[in-house]
Amino acid sequence: MKNHVIKKIRSADTFWLRLIGLMGRFRWPIGYDVLMFQDCRYLHTFFTFLRPDLIFTAKDGKIISVFRKTGPWKFWGSFSARHSFEARPGFIDRHQIKVGDRLRFED
Repeated sequence: MKNHVIKKIRSADTFWLRLIGLMGRFRWPIGYDVLMFQDCRYLHTFFTFLRPDLIFTAKDGKIISVFRKTGPWKFWGSFSARHSFEARPGFIDRHQIKVGDRLRFED
């Protein structure tokens, strides 16, 4: 098991950011590599054209499932997940993230 420290992260902590996420974007937003959705077990990729990597974790940060370069118009998730993350395409492979590893965050 490996611990991964995520530095460039943005929390989807407002109603609008949680609702919109990456919808309608053709370029990744400047300033962060990962968008975190706390207390969110499922994500959708409707109107999402960036093909993000998706990561789902338990409350303690243990990774439950990962999906690479997801396609549009689908639901993704895990009933046992507590938090979900949209990451730049290729993020999972670049950081060698695997199920069973843990995520930590730094500002």
